Amino acid sequence: CERTISTLPWEESFDHWGARHGTTRVPPGWLQHPSNAGNWRHYYSSTSVGTASSDHTTGRGGIGFYVSSDDSYSSGIEILETPILDLGNIPTPIASFWIYSYSVLAASNLDENTLHVDVKRYGPGSTTQILPDRIQPVRVLRHGCWTKYCVDLAPFVTEKVSLIFSAETDSAQGYYHDFALDDFHVGPRQVPGGGQAPTPQAALDINDCWTNNGFHVDYQDPGPYYAQGRPSGLFRATVSGAQPFQPMALWVGPLNIAVATFGSSGQMDTGTPDTTGDGIPESIFLLGSGLNPNPSFLDLFFFTDGSGEMSISLPLNPALPMGTLGTFQAAVADGTGSIYLSNAVVFNIVP
Repeated sequence: CERTISTLPWEESFDHWGARHGTTRVPPGWLQHPSNAGNWRHYYSSTSVGTASSDHTTGRGGIGFYVSSDDSYSSGIEILETPILDLGNIPTPIASFWIYSYSVLAASNLDENTLHVDVKRYGPGSTTQILPDRIQPVRVLRHGCWTKYCVDLAPFVTEKVSLIFSAETDSAQGYYHDFALDDFHVGPRQVPGGGQAPTPQAALDINDCWTNNGFHVDYQDPGPYYAQGRPSGLFRATVSGAQPFQPMALWVGPLNIAVATFGSSGQMDTGTPDTTGDGIPESIFLLGSGLNPNPSFLDLFFFTDGSGEMSISLPLNPALPMGTLGTFQAAVADGTGSIYLSNAVVFNIVP
């Protein structure tokens, strides 16, 4: 059938074309690679330990579908290709999609399968060129939630391209790490949110956070960024600085873009307007700080390590209510008298 999509924006939710649970049949225009060991399959609920319990679109098991690669084919590569996308009528095109990738096993090379996203460019005379790894390869996401990703297609404006999803599986530790894909969308890039961007001096990443477009911290786009966690799951935060052993502070409060700006230090997107005249926004709660002159036990950990990073992992236990837990932001001291503010991350509890 016709493979080219010429009318954009365009989205595929994998829900509305007659899919059946477990089938390898794909929507019109999508391709399974002939060498696939088992193909990508449609599911509406979890099929094994560590797989998505429902699709992203509905968030309810048994209603709506996602497509998933199966980790039961040792050293297999499962390839799924989108229709051909004619980008001629969009000036700043991007492709966004949601990925589920979770393993219940301890992190090791044996259980960490990898998802690659490549772009195939269609040139004149039926020539093609595959450009590999248009995002950082996706491995295990330890928070067990759907995560948004984005491929910037601006370099291919006016051209025709397709995206190739290539899942490397091993099954060496059992069938505990499938990849799932849902809600593929192609359209113009949204206007950035106007928040503080991550910088080389200070960047905050919580549960593989993303911007409204689906860009991750390594793109260094303006925020705010968004992240998710499940009740009784984990809150995982990494703060990156520019140097080893830098003290830092991490706080949480309501999202309030540009509530205060401190010159070269950066912009605060967390808190409410200053009411006391000290220049510091109100309604922020300090989670921990290496700058605290009277440190608690938790404060003692708020220093970057020898590689210039600080990581914490806290259980979301007891189970927290659904909705926004708060907006997190960090400040990192460079040791010479300057402080730099990171991007802000809105953290949501989801089913």
